[in-house]
Amino acid sequence: MSALYFSRARLRAGRGEALAPLARALLGATKGDVIAQAHRIVWMLFNDGSDRPINAGGEDRLFLWREKSPGEYYILSREAPDNRHGLFDLDTQEFTPKLAAGDTLRFTLRANPVVSPKSGWDEGKEKRDGKGRVRGKRCDIVMAALKPFEGKRDRDKRTEPTDKERLEPTERAEKREAETAKAARVWLEAQGRKAGFALVPNPDADEADSVFLAASNYETVRIPRIRGDGATFGVLDFEGLIEITDPALFLARLVDGFGSAKAFGCGLMLIRRG
Repeated sequence: MSALYFSRARLRAGRGEALAPLARALLGATKGDVIAQAHRIVWMLFNDGSDRPINAGGEDRLFLWREKSPGEYYILSREAPDNRHGLFDLDTQEFTPKLAAGDTLRFTLRANPVVSPKSGWDEGKEKRDGKGRVRGKRCDIVMAALKPFEGKRDRDKRTEPTDKERLEPTERAEKREAETAKAARVWLEAQGRKAGFALVPNPDADEADSVFLAASNYETVRIPRIRGDGATFGVLDFEGLIEITDPALFLARLVDGFGSAKAFGCGLMLIRRG
């Protein structure tokens, strides 16, 4: 596997710094604006003047990034970033973790967790993948899990409410939280089976299948575009413990990221020991 690089980059847009007059324009005002601009800002560290696409994906993806705070970013890349214009305070190190099967790591992950049903859950919007297989439109796992608890918004008002719709607000909130946690765990377990890791069981939990995993801060983000309606996706923060089952596979998948919306600050898993 070729070298990887982990960087901490801070855009020099603070008070008294070179980019201070442009700070508001660069860092945006709304959540969507901030993410869209951050995508372009981080790209400045890898723009070598070639025509390669800014959102290169798959095996050609140059980097993953995650916002630490406005104007500050964590970056995992296949190439060393180049601060040729001096726009950042940049700290870059080769990323060469020594991992063995059975190692336990703490992790955080901001992800857009989606699934692609084999049959079209949204008829008329099926797509074929690169191998010619039919794949349904990608579905946000949290929205899918919470759909039964959204009340009777889309059903015939003449019908009686279901048991789920009779839940008190507090009970409904608890159900929503439980369903979100379950969907998050199922999704991340599936990611682990393909990426050489497993969630660590929690021996103190009430349920036998509970693990050291927290999923929180779910929100939907809309990325504005000059033309069209823009892009909207869900973001969920994961935190917990994983056990490495295949070190080589894990490191290979780590740089590819997890979930979708990787161009917009999702998919980078940060790991540490202890």
